[in-house]
Amino acid sequence: MRILLHIGTHKTGTTSIQKFCARNRERLRAGGLWYPDYDLIGAEGHYAHHHLANAIAGLPTSRGVLADAERYFAAVRRQAGVDETVLISAESFWRHVSPPVELSENEVQAAGGLGPYWAGRRAFVARVAETAGAEGVEIAVVLRRQDDCAESMFKERVKGTAYAESFDAYLDAFSHRFQYFDQLSVWAEFFRDIHVLAYDDLVTRPNFVSAFFEALQIPLEHEAEPAPRLNTSLSNDLIAYKRDLNRRGLVDDALYEIAELMQTEAFLDGLPLDRRSTLWADPARRQVFMNGFAEQNAQVLERFASLDRSTLFPDPADGFAPPYAGLTAATARAIAERLDALGAPRAAS
Repeated sequence: MRILLHIGTHKTGTTSIQKFCARNRERLRAGGLWYPDYDLIGAEGHYAHHHLANAIAGLPTSRGVLADAERYFAAVRRQAGVDETVLISAESFWRHVSPPVELSENEVQAAGGLGPYWAGRRAFVARVAETAGAEGVEIAVVLRRQDDCAESMFKERVKGTAYAESFDAYLDAFSHRFQYFDQLSVWAEFFRDIHVLAYDDLVTRPNFVSAFFEALQIPLEHEAEPAPRLNTSLSNDLIAYKRDLNRRGLVDDALYEIAELMQTEAFLDGLPLDRRSTLWADPARRQVFMNGFAEQNAQVLERFASLDRSTLFPDPADGFAPPYAGLTAATARAIAERLDALGAPRAAS
């Protein structure tokens, strides 16, 4: 029995992998890959295992608490076949600390500083090892180049929460998440086998999901169907508009409803949105950001990644998009009119 714990990171195709596995549970298990659902402990099903990570961290969850996570892993070990590979996947394993801190504008400040933050990360990973059992558990992680990942994660936070800070403020507040060597070193204290994959390697393949399993040496009985792009980032115009909404006092449910509408065909059809720009102000700013991780990335390549090349990621100087010029009044009006037409909640003017 091999238990593979897929811990993310965020914005590396995790949703596509998880939904493929959830749609094909029976077929995959017949071929030796088990993607267990929460029915093992009598809980409602879900396409991913975020509730396990949340329960281990001590956060409230609709699928139980820490004791239920312990029961879940015990059931997995009892029911898995000797020759089966078990996949458990949740990118929230990458970010939790113990004791937990709620999503905030700056989780390091919420934890009480960098020292308490790293102590909290170590305490959380220790609880994962205790709950899941370290024996036979391997860690799989997909890493994305920090500048691309940071931009995508900033957009995700603006889209999915009431976060209203600037991109630069986000970079200052969350750079610890991109210290890949330090993050992986915490996991390596408790788990012997860590598999590091590069997002850029997978996303350029014809079938992202198949490439993920191939890199982990997990044969699929049949070729995976081409995975649709799921949970994609909003355009920079929509992010600028949503950031403004996030400042205007709407309740969380209303903000969530608007974010969901912004991803529908009915909303997007014909809207004149900027789809080519980057939030990085210029190549020099981006290069400075990446230079800050050069040593970390070299250490990841040397210690954790089985990749036959001299650098972990491609050069960020390649393919720099034009900087975002800002939301025009005409585009803002078009977005507002489309939201009104679809019955979206209104913010105070």
